[in-house]
Amino acid sequence: MARRPPKAQIVREYYNGKFVIQVRDDGTVTEKNYNNVIQGLNGLYKNPKFPEMRDDAQDRMYRLAMDYYRYH
Repeated sequence: MARRPPKAQIVREYYNGKFVIQVRDDGTVTEKNYNNVIQGLNGLYKNPKFPEMRDDAQDRMYRLAMDYYRYH
C-alpha cells in the first residue's frame, strides 16, 4: 500500500479580523473559523498522549488571542 506524503506544516498563522489564516510550507493558504481553531488547540493542550505539544499549543493560542483582541 502506498504511503501518503506528509501533511504540510503550518508556517504562519494569524487572525485577520474575520478568519484565522493558516499558511503552510507548501504555499497553500486556508481560512478557518477562529473558535474552531482555538477549540482544536485547546484539545491539543489537554491531550495527555502528546505532552510535547502542550507548549506549542499554548503559544499558538496566546498569539491568536492577541490578534483577536486587536480587532475586537
